[in-house]
Amino acid sequence: KYKTTALTSLCSLLNSLLPEFQPNISIYKSFEKFIDILKLDDWIIPYIYFEINLIKELGYDANLNSFTINQNVLSESKKIKIDDYNYDVPIYLINKKIPNIITNELVKKSLIFTRNVMLNKFFIPNNLILPKSRIILENYFN
Repeated sequence: KYKTTALTSLCSLLNSLLPEFQPNISIYKSFEKFIDILKLDDWIIPYIYFEINLIKELGYDANLNSFTINQNVLSESKKIKIDDYNYDVPIYLINKKIPNIITNELVKKSLIFTRNVMLNKFFIPNNLILPKSRIILENYFN
């Protein structure tokens, strides 16, 4: 059920955000790779990275690598300001290091971060509605 919602969510996001009749080979290839990853049990982190890469492909980079994190940090996230928006960013996304333990809370924070970036940079400025399937996917991790 989660995997079907994830796939529906990605299709809906792509349908909402990509211009019609304009091929985007890199997004298509990464989507194709993600479909293969969806067969695995640990598919949610690649899903989150797919959304981050989609955001970059659409022309916005949050430049998470410009933020530094103390290696002794015990929290799972860091509050940072990007382009006048405040975000709660999971540390593993900043460090680009997949955590050993993936909790529902960590997944939820990750999905909230990518949702908020997409809302602030693409959906709200263009009067688009975030697909309901994306919200449903996020709610699975409560």
